[in-house]
Amino acid sequence: MGNLTKEQLQKKIRLAAKDSRFVLLTKHAQNRMRERFINFPMVLDVLRQGTLFEEPEPDIRYPGIKCQMERYVSGVNLAVIVNVQFPDHQVVVVTVFETKRN
Repeated sequence: MGNLTKEQLQKKIRLAAKDSRFVLLTKHAQNRMRERFINFPMVLDVLRQGTLFEEPEPDIRYPGIKCQMERYVSGVNLAVIVNVQFPDHQVVVVTVFETKRN
């Protein structure tokens, strides 16, 4: 997995998010979404059309790579952190938050 570029990871995330069945939410992500008034369609929008700005990094809690997708949606700049594993077709949303990136 270490040989994958940001563009390849972004493509995998966008492809997985095309079908919402492949986007899993952790309990932590669900709680943060509720606290921050972020709904699932907003998360899907970020994953389907967002950009991977930060360098992906190994996830210390789970196997796979942690990626931060970002996009301006519904009046806020959102960041969605997902865990990506290969060859799995799904992505796991770890957390969501508002970011200050323009």
